[in-house]
Amino acid sequence: MALIDEVKNELAAINDGSPSAKRAQATAMIRFGGTIHLVRNQAVVECTFDSHAAASWLRQALKEVYGRDAELYRIDSNTANGEVTRHVVRVFKNGSGNALLRQTGLLDLRTSRITRGLPPNIIGNNDIAAIKAVWRGAFLARGELSDPGKAGYLEVACPMSETALALVGMARRLGVQVKTRQVRNTERVVLNDAFAIERLLTNMGAVHTAREWSGKRNDGESRGKANRLANFDDANMRRSAKAAVEACAKVQHAFKILGDDIPENLRAAGQLRLDHRDATLEGLGRLADPPITKDAIAGRIRRLLQLAAKVERQRAEQGDVPHTHQEPHVESVQASNTSTHAMNAHGVSAQTERITMKTLKDLGDLKGKRVLVRADFNVPLDGTTITDDGRIRAALPTITTLRNEGAKVIVMAHLGRPKGKVVPELSLAPVAARLGELLGITVPLAADTYGEDAQAKVAAMSDGDVVLLENVRFNPEETSKDEAERAAYAKKIADLGDAFVSDGFGVVHRAQGSNYDVAADLPAAAGLLVEKEVTALSKATVNPERPLTVVLGGSKVSDKLGVIENLLGKANRLVIGGGMVYTFLKAQGYEVGTSLLEEDQLDKVKSYIETAKANGVELVLPTDVVVNAGFPAGDTPINPEVVPADAIPADRMGLDIGPESQKLFHDAIVNSKTVVWNGPMGVFEVPEFAAGTRAVAQGLVDATAAGAFTIVGGGDSASAVRNLGFPEDGFSHISTGGGASLEFLEGKTLPGLSVLE
Repeated sequence: MALIDEVKNELAAINDGSPSAKRAQATAMIRFGGTIHLVRNQAVVECTFDSHAAASWLRQALKEVYGRDAELYRIDSNTANGEVTRHVVRVFKNGSGNALLRQTGLLDLRTSRITRGLPPNIIGNNDIAAIKAVWRGAFLARGELSDPGKAGYLEVACPMSETALALVGMARRLGVQVKTRQVRNTERVVLNDAFAIERLLTNMGAVHTAREWSGKRNDGESRGKANRLANFDDANMRRSAKAAVEACAKVQHAFKILGDDIPENLRAAGQLRLDHRDATLEGLGRLADPPITKDAIAGRIRRLLQLAAKVERQRAEQGDVPHTHQEPHVESVQASNTSTHAMNAHGVSAQTERITMKTLKDLGDLKGKRVLVRADFNVPLDGTTITDDGRIRAALPTITTLRNEGAKVIVMAHLGRPKGKVVPELSLAPVAARLGELLGITVPLAADTYGEDAQAKVAAMSDGDVVLLENVRFNPEETSKDEAERAAYAKKIADLGDAFVSDGFGVVHRAQGSNYDVAADLPAAAGLLVEKEVTALSKATVNPERPLTVVLGGSKVSDKLGVIENLLGKANRLVIGGGMVYTFLKAQGYEVGTSLLEEDQLDKVKSYIETAKANGVELVLPTDVVVNAGFPAGDTPINPEVVPADAIPADRMGLDIGPESQKLFHDAIVNSKTVVWNGPMGVFEVPEFAAGTRAVAQGLVDATAAGAFTIVGGGDSASAVRNLGFPEDGFSHISTGGGASLEFLEGKTLPGLSVLE
């Protein structure tokens, strides 16, 4: 039996007791698999499936949920590809077709027309079980899944573009990003990422076949060209110890050639191979921090070898002697956060002093110990559905490491801004559920942060267990400006643990109870995520490889004043876009129409322009912009127009950089050795104004592939690269903290880091 048949059989066997889920699945199966035509003013609903199990499920559901009898029959036909069997479910007798369309909402009662997309009662349903059921129904009707040994894809053929958009929205509510494409005038919803495919199949309920597909896919990929680079083929390495030794020798040679100039992501991948030369690439991916795919490891090692070969050729031409590689010092994390600078060869000052933070190893033996972990789980929600679980995934390495050491892991975090009050919509319940799914265990959620329920759940823990405390910002003391009040609150939390680990980089720029004051009451250390963030950002602030390009966007200049002032003395190039650029254009005397403008910052921006010129810092501004009649919301029409940056019409608003500027920005980024990006170039959430942000993201991906160290500075930038479909391993580092990364780049002392010294 083909795997696609196994998947559909497994999905059709699911018996979700929820009536709303059954209705959602049946409606989706009719919409995606059905045709509707009139016979003597009576609607005939015919749904055709390639799976007998799917057809049988729909027939039974129509009877149970809608009280409609349906015929089920098969059609055999000969085609160029052999005999094909289809299974048809038909509803038509005694006006049943018309009644069924009204019951499902597929008939718009106002217009008496068939709904082009999915009915409003389905689209607006926030019931996660119903959302999964919609996808299950669509896949049963028109889903396709690649053979495991081929390029991985999952797709659903959609009858209309409206159904495709609805399905994309449903996928986002499940935390999965999908795309659409047209094939022979048919709109298809497509997913190509192997991990996301497995996740979506699991969400639909095909748990067994999802694992089987993923396992076969991994085996197939390890033999594919994605993992081949010279003799660096994972399949060969498993079969031949000699091939493994030769491949490791190549990595070792690359390390010697490049010395200390190895980009961090390439060093990490190469070091994994050197330290674990018996492991397959897949096994290495699980050892990485955070875990990455074997394709990513293979690609990074390929770039490492290519970069080494390029440097070796250049040195041979110049008659230079290769540097001797020195292993990085890993005893502690060292991060820039001071104001001491020295002039480098480029005439730009570079930060030289560092601070040292305690790390997990400084906490000693943690077996049986209660370890409080401050994480950043401030994830976006659609109702109770997490639409981007990136921050939860980022915390997994630290939590997993502590569990493996036998610790009892007590996680605390915030969600949203409840302002010291209990807001049920901001409960961490969805986070506890998702964290449990990712860890493969049950993660209980305490009803409070330090009260009776938290104490009871912690007391019941065994070694390796994980408990999540309720939203710390439900307590007004968490963010109190009264240090004594905050310290007393933190002491209550500290009583739950024996040690404290700070792993929420997104909050280290705040002095709050759960990330700052708790550290004064317990042995404290940085988690793996904070350690990784500090190491990565330090590469841009402490003797960065040059040219150093900083790309700034977002809405307001005032949000980034400190960053600009600090980097005017460090960066070789500043690239400015987003809403903030119109204040720069106005400062040069240009008309900016109704674009976002901070007139009170004009004098400051003029001084920035002069300082950049005096310091020899290249200031790159857009030469053309995309304008619209207004912000794309409500009744405002979307009619994008490209105009010169110095000739914006008085009645138009700039919402993105133009095509010429996109190339200008892309080329400036690619011609760099270190790149830091914070802030989108336009209103990327609207496709018509997303091209500028996409061009910048692509520039970072291309720069990374050429050996540059690239940082996406969290916040909207991180959201943009994910929403626009860029692979996370295309960048050297994606920060989890927007505000924290900005303040780090400003050179400020971050309370959540200084307390770990």
